[in-house]
Amino acid sequence: MKAPWRTYVNYGNRTLIERHYDLMCSWLTFVERNSPDGLPQPWADTERRMWFLGDWLAPKGVDVGGESVLHVSGCFLAECLADMEQMARLLGRDTEAKLFAQRREVLVATIHRRFYHPESHTYANGTPLDQSYALLAGVPPDSVTRSAVRGQLISDAYSRYNAHIAVGLMGVPVFTEWCIRDRQAELMATLLRQPDYPGYLDMMAHGATTTWESWDGERSRVHNCYNGIGLWFYQAMAGIRPDSSAPGYRHFFVDPQPVSDVAWVRATKPTPYGDIAVAIEGGTMKLTVPVGTTATVFPNTDREQTLPAGVWEIR
Repeated sequence: MKAPWRTYVNYGNRTLIERHYDLMCSWLTFVERNSPDGLPQPWADTERRMWFLGDWLAPKGVDVGGESVLHVSGCFLAECLADMEQMARLLGRDTEAKLFAQRREVLVATIHRRFYHPESHTYANGTPLDQSYALLAGVPPDSVTRSAVRGQLISDAYSRYNAHIAVGLMGVPVFTEWCIRDRQAELMATLLRQPDYPGYLDMMAHGATTTWESWDGERSRVHNCYNGIGLWFYQAMAGIRPDSSAPGYRHFFVDPQPVSDVAWVRATKPTPYGDIAVAIEGGTMKLTVPVGTTATVFPNTDREQTLPAGVWEIR
């Protein structure tokens, strides 16, 4: 159900939502039947291989079993309920939207009560996925807890995991999205620059021309699983982000997150209205806003401006 909502946000096309809304509701009913204590539990494997995995193929030494599986699955469900609330409102089903919001509120409270360890400021196993997903899904109940979890996540990234990426196939897009939202550009850049295992440069050093299925290359070497990192390059470095209230990039944001020792950034984002183009170098941004769209630009933290279609040079 995340795909229909994100398709709508990125393309302005609500067909998938209209076509599959009832089916998504049915899936949530199925999950609810398999949540005897309020949290989704593993369901029986079927011929369709409906696994219940949590993170998958994380680097060696990162414990993604046990509590982590249940915690990650709960956070995923919380995000699904948030998406369903928005889709229900889009379709004019306001009563159902309120019910989804209420279910999500109960779920995140249950996740926090079950998996939070206050003495270490961690959720479940304390992996980067456990921590970042809790933050993304809005699980910490107050600003003090959020700050403590965030601080522990950043500290562990440098100390516990030696400034290396420490997530698997599900963790890459989740951790990436958290880094974008929390403006952790330097942290992500540091992780990506590591030349040894586990990391993208290690793949390249071993001859990779496509991303692998596992960080050590023991499985498929032509796989899309770790490609979620691409989001960071155009949403953080170039700063191009959609606006869900004006889908299809009819209105969008440009809010770059600078990274030290990066001299220039260039990115192009295809949209239904044409290409958005951002080029940043020497303190100047050149921005192309497609016809039929507007962009709210944050050239620095002190001001913002909304620009109509055209090619703009911003200092």
